[in-house]
Amino acid sequence: MWIAIPVKEKNSTKKINERFGESNYYYLTDGKKGRFLSNPYLEQSRDVGIQVCQWLAAQEVKVVIVRHIDINALFALHTASIKIFKTHQENVKGALDAFQRDNLQSLSVPGRISVNAYLSGYQGRQKRCVCLNCGYVLSLPPGLPCREKQCPKCGGRVRRLP
Repeated sequence: MWIAIPVKEKNSTKKINERFGESNYYYLTDGKKGRFLSNPYLEQSRDVGIQVCQWLAAQEVKVVIVRHIDINALFALHTASIKIFKTHQENVKGALDAFQRDNLQSLSVPGRISVNAYLSGYQGRQKRCVCLNCGYVLSLPPGLPCREKQCPKCGGRVRRLP
């Protein structure tokens, strides 16, 4: 199973790149050996993240570890059956250690709403959620569960209003 991590430079420090699709290199590892691949779509002007996702799928990548990923790339990886994990680590070694200890957050696409509707900004009937700490009320589109969000004001747990 290949794991891909976007990295800033092709060197031993292997610092994770914040920008998934615009990363210069991707470090691929199976846990024993690793290799760097240059991003062949870096000079493209459109849909770079989606093209990178398809390219990684062709490299037989099954897991991607990221610090940040946009919604288009998230959907493209999900469509390619590649699992996505978010890390707060700054380097590859820390991220891989956290992955092996099962300490990374798994990212998934919002449910009960089509990809096209989500990407086009479909709002439909929004639901209202409330922060259990500070009482801040926010609205979310269908398919985004309140329990998976954090309060934008205080970072507290959020639940759906009846």
